[in-house]
Amino acid sequence: MKVIGLTGGIGTGKSTVSAYLSKQGIQVIDADKIAREIVAVGEPALREIAAAFGHGILNTDGSLNRKALSSIVFNRPDEMQKLESITRNRIITVIENRLEAMRDDEEMADYSDVQMAVIDAPLLFESGLNRLCDEVWVIDAEREVRIQRAIKRDNSNREEIVARINSQMDADEALAKADRIINNSGTLAALYKQIDNLLKEYA
Repeated sequence: MKVIGLTGGIGTGKSTVSAYLSKQGIQVIDADKIAREIVAVGEPALREIAAAFGHGILNTDGSLNRKALSSIVFNRPDEMQKLESITRNRIITVIENRLEAMRDDEEMADYSDVQMAVIDAPLLFESGLNRLCDEVWVIDAEREVRIQRAIKRDNSNREEIVARINSQMDADEALAKADRIINNSGTLAALYKQIDNLLKEYA
């Protein structure tokens, strides 16, 4: 089983690629989804986060108030490092366990004609998850296309989106580390054709 790392900055369309791969029957491990699971009410990570950042980051029902937490850690490296020290290893462990389960599953051949698993992670390189991958695909798009997509998707203003893009790994740095680059500046049809061509190599 080949393990593909899938990453891309805000507005590049990584989630669109991930969803398309899932529809093709490929097993996708969503790091963001796991990150939400490990901070659910009652989970040890949530208790540690509340202890580190104060109970003001909790909603009245005890769940995590992501907006409140983001306001504390955004553009504050020390605070972000504190948060990642609580969550990162837990996320990686869950991903490693799921990959191991897939490798051990003799029914894997029934899932898809393409023998691969995909780790969908916006912070693939920053978290070190790329070390679990045989190959890394980076989704790219023109900067203005990314900005407009994110404004429409998140109902945010331009300044907020630009700040978020600038806080992420530089696009050129990510592209330099990629094994494959998928350009998503055009239509969905063009995007899907690129993915289909890549998948044919593993069929």
